[in-house]
Amino acid sequence: MIPRTRQPAARGLTIIEVLVVCILIALLAGLVLPRLGNIALKRAAVEAQGVAALLSAAAQRDAMSSQAYAVAFDPQSSKIGLLALRESPDPAQPPTWIPAPWQTPMVLSEVEIRGVAVDGQPIGQMAPASGVGGGGGVGGGGGAAGASIGPWRAEFRPTQPRPRISVLMTSRTLPDERAWQVELSGTQPVARVIELLSAAQWSPGEAEVVDLDAQGMREQPW
Repeated sequence: MIPRTRQPAARGLTIIEVLVVCILIALLAGLVLPRLGNIALKRAAVEAQGVAALLSAAAQRDAMSSQAYAVAFDPQSSKIGLLALRESPDPAQPPTWIPAPWQTPMVLSEVEIRGVAVDGQPIGQMAPASGVGGGGGVGGGGGAAGASIGPWRAEFRPTQPRPRISVLMTSRTLPDERAWQVELSGTQPVARVIELLSAAQWSPGEAEVVDLDAQGMREQPW
């Protein structure tokens, strides 16, 4: 008769071993999470630079062309791009805004637009946490708390002084870590990006005073 061999009992983890595993996981998380946060902020900063390039392109087109242009944002698709005003062949029909054929809209996946101001006046702004509506205006609208602002459009009219545009953006994944203010002056052709510590530091400023005489536009209607 063959004697039965006794199977060794399964050995479980001790409390000390469990604690060691938990400590190792916490250490790894402490090393990985900050790097992921830095990557998210870098990607958001790149998109902020892209919005600045878009505003710069609009300003340069406005300076070289007699056609009206606009920078427009659609919160449903998270797209921001340039529009051109197209005249209708029928004089009875008003002109319509169409996407500029030479510019591909940007899809904002890393940043969220929290506020827009034209000549120092907000035309669209994120609603506060209490649910009270944010600022709205011509071409823009307030949004609900926790969501992007409504659609807005900042127009460049050849018969009018170029507007000053200020756009406030935060990171979608780390909204409280950093903010970016994209500023297009009414006189400079290139927009600049200002890095902020928080969205509360956004300062769109007052409307600029443009001296048309100094720009050689004294005899031109506007």
